[in-house]
Amino acid sequence: MQRLSGTTTNRSNVFAIWTTVGYFEVERCNPGVNMPSVDPDGNEITLAKLIDPNYKWYRYYQAIYPDGYTYGKELGAEFGETKRRRGFAIIDRSIPVDFRRGQSANYQDAILLQRVLD
Repeated sequence: MQRLSGTTTNRSNVFAIWTTVGYFEVERCNPGVNMPSVDPDGNEITLAKLIDPNYKWYRYYQAIYPDGYTYGKELGAEFGETKRRRGFAIIDRSIPVDFRRGQSANYQDAILLQRVLD
């Protein structure tokens, strides 16, 4: 009985996952339009600065606006007709699965339950 306490646990590798997907317009960043016109030092931001890796705040703006894009309004928000997809899944991480980027492997074996809710 004492040996069992070292080989078992009360922790589970089963997870419940809720997801919600919203659809948004994506816009090119324009200083002063959909992003600040000055940087934290008070200097004017230009499009040339945003693509210059030597610019002091380059990494900062790349983290906030990856690839020079930002979110716009949600589709359907003007008319109150936003569509969001919701999903639920139960995943068991104790089931061994293979993962290789770009290839379909047996990762679906770990998904015990999967539902799309509208």
